[in-house]
Amino acid sequence: MFGGNGGSTSTVRGKRSFSIRNFLFGIRTHGHHGDGELDEDQTRLPADLRPVVISIMNQKGGCGKTTTAVNLSAALAEKGYRVLVIDMDPQAHASLGFGISLEPFRRSVYDLLTDPNTSFGDVMHATAIPRLDLLPASIQLSSAQLELANMSRGEITLKRVLAPAQKAYDFVFIDCPPTLNLLTLNALAYATKVLIPVQAQYYAMDGMKELFRTIEAVKNRFNPDLEILGILPSLFDKRISISTEILAALREHFTSSMFKTVINTNVKLIEAPMAQQPIISYAPHSAASTEFNRLAEEVVNLVTKEN
Repeated sequence: MFGGNGGSTSTVRGKRSFSIRNFLFGIRTHGHHGDGELDEDQTRLPADLRPVVISIMNQKGGCGKTTTAVNLSAALAEKGYRVLVIDMDPQAHASLGFGISLEPFRRSVYDLLTDPNTSFGDVMHATAIPRLDLLPASIQLSSAQLELANMSRGEITLKRVLAPAQKAYDFVFIDCPPTLNLLTLNALAYATKVLIPVQAQYYAMDGMKELFRTIEAVKNRFNPDLEILGILPSLFDKRISISTEILAALREHFTSSMFKTVINTNVKLIEAPMAQQPIISYAPHSAASTEFNRLAEEVVNLVTKEN
């Protein structure tokens, strides 16, 4: 493609890698890390850690955000932890990923945020995965912006309404919408950690500068405990040479902020949402299932090592 001699290819790659590093150089990072009854298969995080609240976010769509929320939460539940998933995206893809779709008369996160007469128990659904519960989304969440804006301290509504129930869980995952709005702000104001899935593609990294600025602003104004848990290489295709180069550049720039686990794209991972199941139940022996189990172990190690 670049001519017959290998020197040309090397030069092109050298220039491309340099431009990727220049792009990443402008992104600030904060570093990697800075009681119900037990059943036979259940384990718990130490009481003083519960719950670890993780917002999964990236304003770039198609980066594997919902895929990560569904499959990482399921992997942790399978390991015995009690897990809650909050679907804050009006598209409700995380809800569908667990096979839960709402009829018009059923309550969703929207009702929990906007109706003081709606309780956690009114909205919570048990999923087919033992120890994993869901607060489902609905299209009504699209209109929650205006209502939250008119509330006193509307940016901490999620934190306030979940306070009575949160200690029942070891992990709480929030699948954020792919935009920076009041729903995202509620997720960040409540979370203790942020997990950022990113594809190894140039445009997929384009919004990361803004994302880091947003996290820093929320940390300064609303939530001093907020920190980045890690950046997750997601939907990675090792057959594409530029993806390998970008992943190397990400690891060089963000160093310890990068998860060791890489989630590779494959057919089973694409099929699982159509079956409305997490990968661990749809294809438990697949490479994708192994990767999410590895990611779950890495997350547990990170949150327990810090304390």
